[in-house]
Amino acid sequence: MLFDLPSYTFIFGLIIASAITLAIIVRELKGKRHAARMPLVSAFILIIGAILYLIGQSGIINEYNDWFTFGDFLCFAVSAVFIYIFLKHISSPQVESLPLFLRVFLLAPSLFLLFFFALNPQYQESLLMQYYLSQLLFYIGILSIYGGVGFSICYKWMKEVHTWGIWVLTSAIISVSIGLILLIIDAFALTFGFAVDSDLVFVRFVSAIFQGVGIGLFAVMFLFDEKYLFKFPFDVYFLVLFYKHSGVPVEFIQFKTKKEIDIDEAWLSGFFSSLNKIFQNMGKLDRNIESVSGGGLHFFLEWGTKIGCLVVGDQISYYLEKALKQFSKDFEEIFTDVIQTGSISTEDFAKTKQLITKNFPFFQIQE
Repeated sequence: MLFDLPSYTFIFGLIIASAITLAIIVRELKGKRHAARMPLVSAFILIIGAILYLIGQSGIINEYNDWFTFGDFLCFAVSAVFIYIFLKHISSPQVESLPLFLRVFLLAPSLFLLFFFALNPQYQESLLMQYYLSQLLFYIGILSIYGGVGFSICYKWMKEVHTWGIWVLTSAIISVSIGLILLIIDAFALTFGFAVDSDLVFVRFVSAIFQGVGIGLFAVMFLFDEKYLFKFPFDVYFLVLFYKHSGVPVEFIQFKTKKEIDIDEAWLSGFFSSLNKIFQNMGKLDRNIESVSGGGLHFFLEWGTKIGCLVVGDQISYYLEKALKQFSKDFEEIFTDVIQTGSISTEDFAKTKQLITKNFPFFQIQE
């Protein structure tokens, strides 16, 4: 028998997830969507880890089983770190180093011991309890990423948007988290001698089922509604495009949100155009103002050669900044001739909404 029962439950999901992930990676990277890269590359690494796990479980190449196990756990850890960075990037401008370091610190002992065992298999029995303890820390670290950070993001989403995708995503995270909790129970029982390895086969099987269901739900959601890769856990209210030096508005695009904000776009664009001039003149710098915050709102600006772009939302995030930079660049490239004329006609900028959909795929434009 090449595979045990938990392995068989993993194989079917692995084949489907591999095909879906590769298809989405090609499509999204061709579209130059920054937010797609990190989670999809993470998924690809996770698939490689699953393949290594299956090869190791099969016993086809027994003398290299320890290396396959090390490769599996390394892929699992790298994938989880990538997901952590992605989740932080969609909710904040940067990743804080200390929380990331603490999670990596939990993952490192297990990886070190697995690498050591691959080089020195004769020490496996004498260091078995240390290995079980390192596994316990490893799964706690993974759970803190998927269950902790992931669920906190989903909770913020659920408060703002009530759609099937949010509930499916939350269910997927809960399912994966239950699977990881079962692995923590497994490692805890082995570490403190409450059970032996053979007593915990069923626990691992149930864990594999929950993790498989979670991964399957992720795959289904992204297959039918991949725009959730780009969802920010906060409201973004509107986008204003205006001529950089005059402050005359070109386009005002309002997005659907729970809370609506009424504003005169001509006043707003004129204000930020003037504020930018004051900023440059007083500072005597060839730089532009990038953001202003106050009253629970964040005003984030991106300046092209002749056009200014302003986004107003509850907060700023890394991917929102990236999307606005790409949008500003694309806008000036597409409408170069129109901008040269100084036109403010909406008909001359008819493709703006298409460009917004490309760069901000989750935002729903308020008609």
